[in-house]
Amino acid sequence: MKADDLYSVLLCVPSKKIRLCVIMALLTREQFIGPAGHTLTRALFFELSYNKQEDTVFTVNGVEGIKNKFGKEMIPISRIFVDLVVDDPTEYEFSQAVFGDWAVWATIRECTVLKPHLDQWRTEADVKRKSLAFSGIVNEVKTGGRSAFTASKFLIDFLGIDVDKKDARKARQQAQTNAEEAFEVSGLNDDIERLRNEGKLQ
Repeated sequence: MKADDLYSVLLCVPSKKIRLCVIMALLTREQFIGPAGHTLTRALFFELSYNKQEDTVFTVNGVEGIKNKFGKEMIPISRIFVDLVVDDPTEYEFSQAVFGDWAVWATIRECTVLKPHLDQWRTEADVKRKSLAFSGIVNEVKTGGRSAFTASKFLIDFLGIDVDKKDARKARQQAQTNAEEAFEVSGLNDDIERLRNEGKLQ
């Protein structure tokens, strides 16, 4: 399987199943190790590399279809990064899926010119993670699950909705009054009193 084929698999498979599908890394060792045996860093990125571009594999943009001067299509690494880091903020699974080696990613992520892009990707992954969590909480409230009350309370606190405690107390008191009035109106009070007088109820 070529790297481009695996890239297609990574994009088509939901992120939770990637762990099961990735058998080999997206890149081969020859693609990220230079001729002198050192790990390539900025040379891997189309926008960050020097003019040579023969080693470029990735684009820091999330856009497909960007090609280097040799006509080779660049892989939008930010999309893969965000999808894999949402479930694994340690970036270990990302390093394994793309490079097959944690040490290689540890070296690349220290590249000074890559850091602003990496910070942006990490922020996006955090936002996506929070969005998924928030969606789960909203779904719990909508479906009336076991934790619906706690989820509702969290949403009220999170959204800053001001619930006046006095109003809640008044509402409880009103509900109790309404229940007592309904009890009396239904004639049950008279029936209970009659049963007590007859000695059938204590």
